[in-house]
Amino acid sequence: MRKRMKTVRGLWAGLLAAAVVLTSAAPSALTVQAEEADSDVIVISSARELIEFANNCKYDSYSRGRTVRLATDINLSNTDFNGIPYFDGTFDGANHTIRSFNVDYKGSDYGFFRYLGENAYVCNFSVSGNVNTSGSQKNIGGIAGVNYGTITNCTFYGKVNGTTYVGAIAGINKPGANITNCPVSYTHLRAH
Repeated sequence: MRKRMKTVRGLWAGLLAAAVVLTSAAPSALTVQAEEADSDVIVISSARELIEFANNCKYDSYSRGRTVRLATDINLSNTDFNGIPYFDGTFDGANHTIRSFNVDYKGSDYGFFRYLGENAYVCNFSVSGNVNTSGSQKNIGGIAGVNYGTITNCTFYGKVNGTTYVGAIAGINKPGANITNCPVSYTHLRAH
């Protein structure tokens, strides 16, 4: 009987040790949820990362539901950054500045963001530079060429050139879109 009790106790001790190891190795449900939530957050801390993000935004669905945060000011001097083609998520600049957004673009619908979708929420950053266009030159803005979403607490410093629908914040603000608390100062707008 004593042998049997020792065997049972030994089995229980082994099972208990295995349970402790498995429990400590398995992530908690909260950890898994936090990791899944963070997988949709993109932190940008360099010009190279911003260019990589912009290249991914060539596809309309890439930015949908994602959150982007700037971690620092970014200088675009001597880069080939040509703006973000399409954005439909949350872009939080965290009160940082993107400098030297200097581009020459041929065509229409152009800005730091070419198009902001209906779900786009862009906030809390400044852009400085010069947006020069040729060709059709319609819907040209410092922050967005065409806005279907919301732009708030953003500023643009510099020059924006176009022919029709030219703005420091957005070239054209579509019905239902919003621009709030976006002061305009030291911006030269030129509509030919």
